Amino acid sequence: IMYKLLIFDLDGTLLDTIDDIRDSLNFALKKQGFPNYSVEKVKRFVGSGVIQMIERAVAGLPTTPDIIKAIIKDYTDKYILIQKHKTKPYEGIAETLKLIKEKNIILSVLSNKPIQDTKNIISYYFGDNMFDSVFGQIEGIPVKPDPTLLNRIICNYSFSKEEVLFVGDSDVDMKTAKNANIDSLFVSWGFRVYKEVKQIGITYVVNQPLSILNILK
Repeated sequence: IMYKLLIFDLDGTLLDTIDDIRDSLNFALKKQGFPNYSVEKVKRFVGSGVIQMIERAVAGLPTTPDIIKAIIKDYTDKYILIQKHKTKPYEGIAETLKLIKEKNIILSVLSNKPIQDTKNIISYYFGDNMFDSVFGQIEGIPVKPDPTLLNRIICNYSFSKEEVLFVGDSDVDMKTAKNANIDSLFVSWGFRVYKEVKQIGITYVVNQPLSILNILK
C-alpha cells in the first residue's frame, strides 16, 4: 500500500505531555480539596478531551456541576501556563517525521485537545512547516472516536481511504480509524498498552518511531 497521508494523534504519540497534564489536573483538584493523582492514573483519564478527563478524575467524588466547571477552568488556565514545562517530543519522533516528509507524504495532526492548544503546541515543538494541517477539538464537533474530523481531513485532500493511515497510542485513536474505515497504526510508547487495544483490530503496531518508516517502504 502506498500511503499518501499520515494523520497523527498528539498526546502520547508525538509528545509526552503527561507530566504537564497531571500537574495541571492536580492543581485544579487540590483547589477543591480533592486528592491528587499519579501519572499512571492520569494516563487512564486522558484521550477523550478535557471535559471527559475531568469527569473521570472526579468520578465518585462529591461534586456539583459548578465545581466541575471550576475544575475545568482552573485546569485549562494552568495548562496554558505550564504546557511546555515538562512536555517533550518522544525520542526519534522529529527525525522520523522529517524522513516521512522527504517521501512527499502529507502529515496532519488530529487531537482531542482544544484546537488552539493543539496548534500552539505543535508549532512550538515542531515548527510551522512539519505538518500540512493541524486539527484539535472544535466546539460543536464531536471528539474522537467520532470520525467527523478525520473524514474532514481526508476530504481536504483528494486521496482515497486506502491511501490514509492514522497513527495513535490509544483505544480512542484505533476506534477513530476503524470508524472512518482507514488503516491504523498503534504506537506502544504512549499512554496505553497494546493488550488494551488489540481487540479493536489494528493494521500495524510499532515500538519505536523509526519503525513507522518500514511500513512506508
